[in-house]
Amino acid sequence: MSLIKYYLRHSSIPESLFAVKEKKWGESLEQLFHLPSIISLSVSGMDSIEPLRPNTVEKVQSALNHKIKPLIAMAYLHRAQKEDMPRYKWIDATIAAELAVKEVLILKKPGGRLLSRTV
Repeated sequence: MSLIKYYLRHSSIPESLFAVKEKKWGESLEQLFHLPSIISLSVSGMDSIEPLRPNTVEKVQSALNHKIKPLIAMAYLHRAQKEDMPRYKWIDATIAAELAVKEVLILKKPGGRLLSRTV
């Protein structure tokens, strides 16, 4: 889901689209009965900035096939873009930038010593 959210710039998609909780009751674990539950779905303004073109569909499918995941920093970047207060916008943008650099360095050289400085 995050691949579609960030690759197609659907920043309005919530991190958790829907939740289904199952509730059961009974006198023993062998004989449980389902309780009715409510299924909730949240959808808001699903207009994509990035239109679905044949090459876009191919890129998303290729990323899915190769198990490419967006950087975690993208969540902070999108949060910064949505933030109204400049102070918190700046904090989230700074976290996104620092985290993106670290994630890319780790992807480039997994398990290795990246930076070392002795003062």
